[in-house]
Amino acid sequence: GGETKVILDETFDGSLGSFSSYDVDGDQVWEWANFDGGCAKMTGYANDTRYPNEDWLISPGMDLSDIVNTTMNIREAVNFIFGDWENVEVLVSTDYEGTGDPGQNGSWDVISLNSRPPGNNWDFEDSGDIDLTDYDGESEVYVAFRYISTSDNACTWEVSAVKIEGETTLPW
Repeated sequence: GGETKVILDETFDGSLGSFSSYDVDGDQVWEWANFDGGCAKMTGYANDTRYPNEDWLISPGMDLSDIVNTTMNIREAVNFIFGDWENVEVLVSTDYEGTGDPGQNGSWDVISLNSRPPGNNWDFEDSGDIDLTDYDGESEVYVAFRYISTSDNACTWEVSAVKIEGETTLPW
């Protein structure tokens, strides 16, 4: 392999940074919050009420066409999840067009994370390296955080860092 290359290093320092949010359903949306040095925060809980929502936080398109051994590391906190981890999924797409409803535009793979926070407190945890080698060589890759809440369960998800890196392939 070649040199290590950082493809994305987002720390949400003061804003949602290079990520964009897309509101599919509900009034609550991804917003910036001042936790863990800055984070993207989503909850369907407002005014003592749980509201149904579907909201996406989407990375910019990333070119992995000359990258191998791609890994991602995220830092997150999740509270009030009550076991419904399918409500806070990390996804990857190679055919999203960068705009529009990601639920209708592009196909998305759910990524399994090695480690997630306990889901019942505000402590941030690192995921460890998540294998994204399935996407090595792709010319446009998006990572998304899809949040879902219902009138029964509206957890809070906070993402304070997303880092994606790989190795450059050498031309010889």
